[in-house]
Parts: sequence; structure tokens; C-alpha cells
Amino acid sequence: MITEAKPHFFRKTNYLSLSILFMVMLGIFFASVSWSRENPIVNENGMPGTFGWKITKPANDLNLQIKGYASATSVNKGQAIDFFVTSKLAQDYTIEIYRMGWYNGKRGRLMKTEYLSGIQQPEPLIDSATGMVICPWTSNYSLLIPNNWVSGIYLAKLINTSGYENYIVFTVRDDKRVANFLYQQPVTTYQAYNAFPFEGIGKSLYTFNSSSPATISGEARAVKVSFDRPYSGNGAGGFFDYDLYMIGWLERMGYDVTYSTNIDVHQKGADYLKKYQAFLSVGHDEYWTKQMYDAAETARDAGIHLAFIGANDVYWQIRMAASDTGVADRVIIGYKNAAIDPISDPKLKTVLWRDVGRAEQALVGVQYLTYNDFMLDGSTNSDFMVKKTDHWVYQGTGFNPGDKVPGIVGYEVDVLFSSYPKPVSNLYTRIGDSLFTDVWGDTEWSEASIYQAPSKAWVFAAGTMSWSWGLDKPGFVHPGIQKMTENIFRKFVLATEEPATCNTYMNDNLPVTWSRKSAYSYLDIPDLGEITDINVIQLTGAHTRYFKDLRMYLRSPTGTQVNIIKKCRKKISQFDFNLDDDASNRISSSDCAPNDGQTYKPFKKLDAFKGQGSQGKWRLKVKMSGRRRGIASLNSWGLEICTIQ
Repeated sequence: MITEAKPHFFRKTNYLSLSILFMVMLGIFFASVSWSRENPIVNENGMPGTFGWKITKPANDLNLQIKGYASATSVNKGQAIDFFVTSKLAQDYTIEIYRMGWYNGKRGRLMKTEYLSGIQQPEPLIDSATGMVICPWTSNYSLLIPNNWVSGIYLAKLINTSGYENYIVFTVRDDKRVANFLYQQPVTTYQAYNAFPFEGIGKSLYTFNSSSPATISGEARAVKVSFDRPYSGNGAGGFFDYDLYMIGWLERMGYDVTYSTNIDVHQKGADYLKKYQAFLSVGHDEYWTKQMYDAAETARDAGIHLAFIGANDVYWQIRMAASDTGVADRVIIGYKNAAIDPISDPKLKTVLWRDVGRAEQALVGVQYLTYNDFMLDGSTNSDFMVKKTDHWVYQGTGFNPGDKVPGIVGYEVDVLFSSYPKPVSNLYTRIGDSLFTDVWGDTEWSEASIYQAPSKAWVFAAGTMSWSWGLDKPGFVHPGIQKMTENIFRKFVLATEEPATCNTYMNDNLPVTWSRKSAYSYLDIPDLGEITDINVIQLTGAHTRYFKDLRMYLRSPTGTQVNIIKKCRKKISQFDFNLDDDASNRISSSDCAPNDGQTYKPFKKLDAFKGQGSQGKWRLKVKMSGRRRGIASLNSWGLEICTIQ
């Protein structure tokens, strides 16, 4: 095999901007950091961090030593957010505001401290029919977000004079600034599982942690839950399960990211997502409204990349409603039973998305299958199994097929269901295929996938809730998972800006001769990259008499096969031509297989190979009808392949 680097004459060359070249020359180019704008994440994480955000003496729901909630799940810079806090026996308390990130491994930075007089707020109220619990409390602190605070997920740490502590979690947005990545904090899922006050009257959208009696659901679970109450336990919702590790890694790597919640996506729609290059749904992002689903789908179809770095995403359809005081989108409606949901439109029933004709895998790439018990130590998790290491996602990971990453598959997992529609894509690949033992002891599967939509947007789905553990959770960190995620995020940022490198590969194991129906020729390509363009070149052959019903097929290392020459009924004795999707001429029925050395369009498009990895064994199959007198020979062929790394 001879490899020759050469210009690509069939594509317009893309060139790096002068700014990128300058950064490369300085040796400071990082794939994860945007070069086109100032990145405040890097500057922010250079500030001194602290472990002071950690809780050592947690308050509980039963005694309410100190608990609180915020007036909104997110707030824009320059705007105010109110806190509603109860302190048992009206003890004074302190609020410490921390921004969560990397901060040289300390993960938090103290932004502000306030000393306040505490009050004991009224007892929580419950609607016996719906099970909705609200805390009709008075706001006792208003925080004006300074304009110099960087977008992120923040924790307000409440500490009363007895030393009891709890959190209020909220997100600070920066609506004026466009970053590369928009991070979605899954607060609707936080609230769906919230059973505050636990071991009291508390109810979630689940029976397993809801208190008796039954509601109109027929079970203990609620059909409505409110943001006008604290989160149970430490008060941070699900933040410490997955978000902590994802944002720690993102900010450690210096990615240009800004933060939001899924309530923001619900309210702002697709135009909000279209401002960014990629949208990140992280962790346990299970509860979506129609507005959220529509926004993500429309953004994808407009070329915005999506990453679902979790599992069980987009599983339940919910609706949002205003609070009793008229504040929009403070109540989640989730009947989980079409028969008791009073809305008339069947498409808006709060049931599974797959039951309203919008299976989540059509957006995500895979969808929820099963679960095991959630354990922070990962003891119920299974190992991630590597698959399709010739795909560009695996470039530089050092993985081989069948390699395993311990303990990051669980506690919920996804697969691709054959009984539901797949995403519309010519480039769909399962890149992980892992055995998983579920809560019943059954052996199931977890699949990670990536596909490219017709808009050229890439969509990655981890298929496991614990992917972020492999990025940044002590005891689970794996360099291969980190590198895979880097490759995906680099693709998101550089997909439209990175120049292709083009090489020519000629087969030196020729001629191949045969007298029967078909012959095979193989071309082994050592270079790995994502294919952006491919052409068949110097395709020549001859027959001592003539070919009959000549056909040709090109197959990639991943198994994609394209019929490049259709059944040729004209009797020909030799051929010599090239194939390129962008050629101006097609092969006519009279020419059949030309013998003029010119370039023509193939019968089926070669762009079916775009997005695949170039490395591996390519196969050319030449076929003709029947047993013929004489000998056929394939004398030469090669591929010109353009790739990005």
C-alpha cells in the first residue's frame, strides 16, 4: 500500500482563521476552549477555592432546624432572587453563597456572606387530592446578582446558630453572553423526586418515597409538585449525584460553558438553544415538557449539537403551571396516567413520551430500559464495554474492542429499541455495548450511541447515568472516558471550522483475477480520522472477452456498503474511471462503465461514509453474472479520503 498526502481537488479547502493559527503557534490551543471569544470560565477557576461549601451537620425535614427554597430555579446576572428560609426557634443564621466549579480541586468559591435574623415559618400545606405540598413562607432575604458573577450553579449554604446546615440550589445565567456550550441543570427531575418534608406529609411524583394517604393517583404519590418548598435532605436536590462531577470536569478543562435549567429551555424555546454550538443535558434529566422537547428537536434540526450525558432522559412528559400566587412555571404536573389526566389533548397527556408518539430515542439516540438501586459508591453499577473503536469518538483513547471501564454503567441505563423509530440519520453508531445487571438480577444491556442528523448536528447519548463519574468522581475517573468526551466536545466546537486533511491510498495487491461471479479486493488504511469526503480513484480492469451485468460495491470497515456501479447490461471488455459525488457527469446507460479515465458520479452516493472513521480494512466487490469464458481482472483502484481529527 502506498500513501501519498496531496491536495483534494474535489472540495473547497477550509482554512483556519488567523486567530486560531496564532494560538497554535503559541502552543496554547486547547480543543475544549473557545478561541473566538474571551472565556470567563478559565479566569473564574483561577480564583481561590474553598471546601467551606461542605455540610458537616445537616438539618433534617422532620425538625426543620434550617431549610429554605428560592423564588426561581435560575436568575440572570443583574437581577434579584429571593430566599424563603425557616429557622427553628427563630434562630439567627448565616447565608454563604458559593459558586460551584473546579477551583483547583476544591470545587467551590465563596462569593458572599450574609448574617440574618431567623424566623420560624408556617408549617407546610398539602392538597389532599393532588398531593401537592407547598410552603407559604415569607421571603426573608433578597440577593441581587452582581454583574461580575460568572454563570454557574450556586449553592446558598444556610447555617443556624446551633450549627445546623442546609442548601438552597440555584443557577445564575448570563443571557447576554453566547458560549460554546449551554449546560442544562435538570431541576424538573430534582423536583419530581423531592418528597419534602420526608417522613412527614411529604410527597413526590413517586410512591416509594411519598407519605400516606393516597391521592387521586390511587397511590401515595402526588400528581403535582411545587418548587415552593425546600428540597428534601441536604436541600441541593440531585446536584451532588452527577452535576458536581460534570461541571468540575468541564471547568477544569476550561470549556466555554454557560448554565441554565430546563425551566429556562421550557420558557425560551429553540431560539435560546440556537445561540450556542451545543446543548448539554446532564445526569438524570427525565422530566420534559413539550416545549423542552420541541426546543431540543428544533435546535438539532438547525445544526445545534446535543449531548445527553446520562440516561433515562426525556422519559416522562410533564406540563408546567403557575403557583397559587400567580408565579409562572412553579408547579410540575405529572399524572402518569392518561385516564386521570384532565387535559383533553392526547398529545399533552402526562405519560411516557413514547406513548404519545414521540419516543425519546428519536431525539436522544437511545431510551430507558431498566435500573438498579442507586448507590453513591457505585456498588450496583456495571462496567462500560467498548465497541467500534475505529470510530472517531475513540481516537487517542487507547481502547481496544471489548475493553471495560469499571463501575460507570448504572443506576439507570438506555438501549436502542427496534420497536420504536430510530433517529433520522445515515451515521448512527452504537459506541458502547455493556452488560448490565438490573434490580431483579436480570442481565440486560446498556448502549451508548452517537449519530449525525441531516442538519449535520451530532447527538451523543451516554446510555448510563454515571458517565460523569468517569470524568471526575474519585475512584471512577478513567482517562479513556475523559478522552472520548473530549473528542465529542471538540467535534461540537470544531465541526464547521476544522480543515480536512486529504490523502490518497492505492491498493498494491493487484491485479486480482477471477473467472466466476465475483471478486474481492481489500485496502487497509492505517490513518484514523472522521471522513468528510471520499472518492474512488483509478478504478481499472479488463476481461479477456467481456463483462456481463457488471456491478461494484464499496464497503467501509464499519460495514456500510454502497453500490457504486449499478448492474451494467452492456458488454464491455475494460474500464477506467474515477467516482466522486461532486462530479458533473453521471455514467450513462450506454457507457455503463467508462473507459476514458474521467470522473463520474457513483450510482449511490459515497457520502454514506461521511462521519465514519477512516481506519481499517475497506473492501471493493466486483460482481458479474454467470460463469463466463475468459478471465476478468481488477488492475487498480484506490481511495482519496479527507478527514478531520
